[in-house]
Amino acid sequence: MASIVETLDIDRPVAHTYTVWADVERWPEFLHHVERVERTGDRTFHWWLKVAGAEKAFEAELTELVPDQRI
Repeated sequence: MASIVETLDIDRPVAHTYTVWADVERWPEFLHHVERVERTGDRTFHWWLKVAGAEKAFEAELTELVPDQRI
């Protein structure tokens, strides 16, 4: 299984930023390539993307949630 690890610095209060990013079903509101995200379990989601004109879909799992620190 492939893994992607990314680190971002965001100039906003930690609690607010964590709340927004932890709600992955809202990502289509601010990431134009994310068409839809649907929760399929406690920590699993089905994603639909449109990247460079191609449609992609995949399953993802949140493996680590540390409030106000890490997703």
